[in-house]
Amino acid sequence: MEEFGPMLNDLDVDDLVNPHLSWRWTEYIDAIWTFAASVLRVFALPELCAPVLLKERAQRLRKEKANQDLYHPHENMKMDPKSIVTKQFTEPLRMLFTEPMVTCKAFYASFVCALLYMTLEVFPIVFLENRRCGTVMSTLPFLGLFVGVLATVFINLANQPRYIRQVEEAKGKPVPETRLPPMAVGGVLFAIGLSWFGWTADPRFHWIIPVIATAFIGAGFNVIFQ
Repeated sequence: MEEFGPMLNDLDVDDLVNPHLSWRWTEYIDAIWTFAASVLRVFALPELCAPVLLKERAQRLRKEKANQDLYHPHENMKMDPKSIVTKQFTEPLRMLFTEPMVTCKAFYASFVCALLYMTLEVFPIVFLENRRCGTVMSTLPFLGLFVGVLATVFINLANQPRYIRQVEEAKGKPVPETRLPPMAVGGVLFAIGLSWFGWTADPRFHWIIPVIATAFIGAGFNVIFQ
């Protein structure tokens, strides 16, 4: 889940491993984890793209049955620079400016991302500078975001059967409007979390109160980006 990145990225991992490590180990540990995850992804994740799977199946059947009539249209796709630019750059821009639903969701998603990352920048001020927490302790509230993300996974899972039914009724065409009801719930949770965090960030409030607010922020963010 892409939501886990901003939630866990700011944990002070090098101090958790060894507080005497130099600042370079922050980058070293990130590089080690990234390399390990990349290797695991290459060898453990199966191919899930339907056109690619069908193309490979057609190629396999041609060899097994010696029937050259078996093919998949994906085999004829050209990967020249012009087609790449058209599909990956021009087409998204066309959809952005001509499809109202895409435009609204894109701008709303951008707005939510901006709010989230600006809020993440405030965490060190709230917990390190104002509350005088240690270097490691001041990064642990990011786990509240992570907990919020995990707590709302069931909302996304509950909406998936409904979305599949809508797609089937639309004869296989995507139905982005079906994603709106959970997104509305996520927007409310996200707004509650931001307001709660902002009003309780002052050191006179117990530290657990803004941490609980971060769970609402993470929950809302996860549901919005279902």
